[in-house]
Amino acid sequence: MEKMTDVELQIMDCIWSIGTDVSPSQVLTLLNERFQRGWTLQTLSTYMLRMAGKGYLTYQRKGRVSVYHPLITKDAYFEQTAVDYSKIWGKGVLKRMAAALIKENELSKDDIQDLKDYLDELD
Repeated sequence: MEKMTDVELQIMDCIWSIGTDVSPSQVLTLLNERFQRGWTLQTLSTYMLRMAGKGYLTYQRKGRVSVYHPLITKDAYFEQTAVDYSKIWGKGVLKRMAAALIKENELSKDDIQDLKDYLDELD
């Protein structure tokens, strides 16, 4: 599966948050709230239809409404992306990534503790 664009990730983030079977109108409400997109239903429907063509979503018509279902979980996509990045950046990528996130204040103390706890479990 090819890597999603930033816009596709925003759409998928909304779909993953809502649940398994979602309508474009549900996604549109959340997308516009979270990401201040200001999109119309037609714009989002076009994106979602293309995403179905790429294999990220499946859909079926229920009356006049299309109901979409994600074909990949958030965790599975994250894991695949992490593996892809490690192949590109090589050994030491985790340390560099964590350092960058800490430097930019993207990791909280709780996140750091969770990471320490996880690493301790591996020993």
